[in-house]
Amino acid sequence: MSRRNFRIYKSHGGTESFSRQKLFRSLKRSGLPDSQCHQITDKVARELYEGARTRDIYKRTLQLVKQASPV
Repeated sequence: MSRRNFRIYKSHGGTESFSRQKLFRSLKRSGLPDSQCHQITDKVARELYEGARTRDIYKRTLQLVKQASPV
């Protein structure tokens, strides 16, 4: 698995490196099991591109959470 270091745009206009760990921790806090957190984090990281916005990452993550945990 490639460890690309993409810069993402924050909502306040700044940039920072994408952090798989931050996304994973956020998913864990939502109550998902580790296996789903890993799957979603991996999928988002694979789809990530330079200059992505946190809003886009959030939307894609939410789509994947809903698919993994249908109500």
